[in-house]
Amino acid sequence: EPTVSAVCLTGMDVTLDFAYYVAENMVENFTYGTNGYDPSFLCDHSLGGLAAGAYLMKKYDVTGWEDAVQLAADALTDRYAAYKNRNYNINYFQSAMAGCHFMVMMGEREDEFKKIAAAFADKMVAAQAPDGSFTWLESRNPVAILTAYDITGNEKYLTSARRWLEANEYTADGVIYRGQTYSEPSFAGTGDLILMNRFGYDDPLSIIAPIVGDEINDSGFSSYNSDINPYFLGYSLQDLMNVKYDIDQKKTEIALGQFCMYDADGNLTVTDAPSVYVNNPFQ
Repeated sequence: EPTVSAVCLTGMDVTLDFAYYVAENMVENFTYGTNGYDPSFLCDHSLGGLAAGAYLMKKYDVTGWEDAVQLAADALTDRYAAYKNRNYNINYFQSAMAGCHFMVMMGEREDEFKKIAAAFADKMVAAQAPDGSFTWLESRNPVAILTAYDITGNEKYLTSARRWLEANEYTADGVIYRGQTYSEPSFAGTGDLILMNRFGYDDPLSIIAPIVGDEINDSGFSSYNSDINPYFLGYSLQDLMNVKYDIDQKKTEIALGQFCMYDADGNLTVTDAPSVYVNNPFQ
């Protein structure tokens, strides 16, 4: 008989109480949102994830990929319809933008999702201060705007993303942003790396690593594991390899239910046991 196992990751309460709180709230209030948050805020990462899953299913001709594409498209268009009728916080557009990116890459309703991506990006650009900054030290915004450039080719989005990066001053004490010094860049610098790599900074890791220090550990980048999703990190590595270092992009295909482990030298071992562990000699 097939079995399902729950694997608790670093930093997650082993009781998984949050799942029960969400379920109780759904029963009582008939909504997914909790603690006053709009459901689309809490589920925002799902938009990019649904489209990414559909992209992979279509690429490898997995049975049911058509349904997956339709589900992702419905989720994104519903999100866009809600955005047009409400004053959404622009900090929650990044995953929707990633979803549009995947839809365009797989050639599904390209014109429609280019239009949606542009609408999200225009909202963010309009909120940008004259110096290129946003209200918060929040790198998801310029990364989403950079994604809009990749989707549409509109140069104004590339300019906007560059202006945000230039609004940051990186020092040994942290990041100076809007006249205030922060001990580290948002999301431990992953968004900053994406932009630095894209705009040809010389050795961006030498700028970010001394600031975040041991915040880069076996769990990934700092404690923000729920916010720094695979799209965010993958986007950073994409530009790191394509633009700066011309690294040979070796890929290993693994079956559903298999996982990867890496040793200190970066060698990969495929295993059937769930694992998120990376042996990091620098921790």
